[in-house]
Amino acid sequence: MGILRLYTIYLKECSAWCQIKGVRQMWRKTNLVVMIDLVFVSNAHDEERKHITEGAIITARMDDLVNKIIVVEQQPEVNYGAFVTTLHYDFPFNYNRCMNLGIEYTEASHIAMCNNDLEFSFNWARNLIENMGDCLSASPYSPNVHDRWWKNAESDPVGYAVRSMISGWCIVIHRSVLDKIGKLNEGVKFWYSDCLYAKQIEKAGIKHKLVRSSIVKHLESKTLFGHPDIDELTGGQKENYEKAIKEI
Repeated sequence: MGILRLYTIYLKECSAWCQIKGVRQMWRKTNLVVMIDLVFVSNAHDEERKHITEGAIITARMDDLVNKIIVVEQQPEVNYGAFVTTLHYDFPFNYNRCMNLGIEYTEASHIAMCNNDLEFSFNWARNLIENMGDCLSASPYSPNVHDRWWKNAESDPVGYAVRSMISGWCIVIHRSVLDKIGKLNEGVKFWYSDCLYAKQIEKAGIKHKLVRSSIVKHLESKTLFGHPDIDELTGGQKENYEKAIKEI
């Protein structure tokens, strides 16, 4: 994302924030229970990667249901400002373990579990939550990924197919999901984390929906390319996955 584009989005976000701030405070005073916290997993090992995370944070806020933003950051010297909860950790990288850490700091009725390489559209959370129906788990729609399957679909698909329905880069759950499945399975380091989640919710009888009216663009592993351990974190996790899936 270019700096000029990021700044333009930031100005729009600031304007929207000023307009909704008073409404959000009124909602909290009247005990509105539907809000969403976001947990991002990030590795801002250079300025480009940090800008990607910052872009995700800025665009995610363009929805009046957003409550807290939590970033679980691998780089100990990187922080994201006073209005973001930045967490650091001292254990070897494990995506679901990082996510479980971030979830401990959430408080809203809904939780978005996110990669950092995302661009959120206006009202993404409201559109998603209002269309979840009886599904306690859902993913937003990324046109550059999902159009190949669902561009001409007449309704939102429900199921457990990873990538086409369960989008590992952004999964939104109702908090009650955690009561049914416990913590996210930490049997793999990165790839296949979403496959383990799919198995966990399927076993628990929790339905998952891909909500096409909620647009969140996935920038396709912008922070993973060039990582020194990319082979181990991706295809190298297959054996761990095959072991972990048998234990769910």
